[in-house]
Amino acid sequence: MKKIYLLTAILLLSLNLFSQTSMFEREVPQAVKKTLVEKYPDITAAEWFKNNDTVIEARFSLGKKKTAATFHTNGTFLSSSQVVTPKETPGMISNYIRGNHPNQVASMVMMTETADGKISYYVEIKQPGIAQAVTKLYFDFYGNLTKKIEPEEIKIEKDAEEGLTDDLGEDIASGQPIKKKELPSKVVVYIDKSMQDYKFEKAIFVENQKYGTLYEVTMRKLGYKEFKTLYFDLLGNLKVDVEK
Repeated sequence: MKKIYLLTAILLLSLNLFSQTSMFEREVPQAVKKTLVEKYPDITAAEWFKNNDTVIEARFSLGKKKTAATFHTNGTFLSSSQVVTPKETPGMISNYIRGNHPNQVASMVMMTETADGKISYYVEIKQPGIAQAVTKLYFDFYGNLTKKIEPEEIKIEKDAEEGLTDDLGEDIASGQPIKKKELPSKVVVYIDKSMQDYKFEKAIFVENQKYGTLYEVTMRKLGYKEFKTLYFDLLGNLKVDVEK
């Protein structure tokens, strides 16, 4: 779980790569490099990106933490973002998630500090399992919710029906085995309630001409060598007319 959390953190720090331009260190203004060294004297190397005409971003490791810092081209420090582990997440934020989203877990927590010292937190929560929709939460330093962005349910459903799975990357490679706990909670609830005479055997991703990427779940009847195969879309909806 820790490895998955760290991988997600690295990916999140790179989310806006497509809107950025990588830079050679020699292209970075001397004033920016000077400010970086003054603020983070212990770092030994950084990757540089141009966010726009006036903002440059440096990415580096601070201790064992992935960190990103932004600067104005004149050398002024603007902000920094750093991954926060579950144990480091403020109690007020953890309590909010448990109280208001009891069936979801935090898949990502990041702390941002602006030039004036203001600290805020960005949190992504989702249902357990692969390819679950994400809700974005924003908190101030004291753990007060300041903004909430619900998942794009319509877009996700459309993508699932059309088989548009680019955003899911290698997670949905056809034939990849899936553990029961990685299935959408909707699938787990269905098989636990409706298939009580069966035991979970295995699950994989498969490609279907009509529905695109599906979960193929194989159940074994208790006490028998009798198997039943079920198909669910990425939202966890049972598909009864799937042709093998």
